Amino acid sequence: MELKSRRIKIGNSAWKVKLKDKVNGDNNEYWLGASNPLYKTIEVSTKYPDNTDLEYITKLETYYHEIIHSRFSEGQYTDEEKNQPLV
Repeated sequence: MELKSRRIKIGNSAWKVKLKDKVNGDNNEYWLGASNPLYKTIEVSTKYPDNTDLEYITKLETYYHEIIHSRFSEGQYTDEEKNQPLV
């Protein structure tokens, strides 16, 4: 599977997937990925904090991980803190 920025359908909503050099989370921390149910976006890092490229498998796992979070948010299981262990 080729990883690239695209739109995907999750539940009944269109989500935008963005590949970025680095995804910044809370307090400007480096994150491998993030999903935002309000804006229907998924972001996946393509580089480590030291600017070396992430391995393909790491990007792919992060991509699927964030899709699962997004799927939960499209259903009734919307508490991000509680769904992290399931994902």
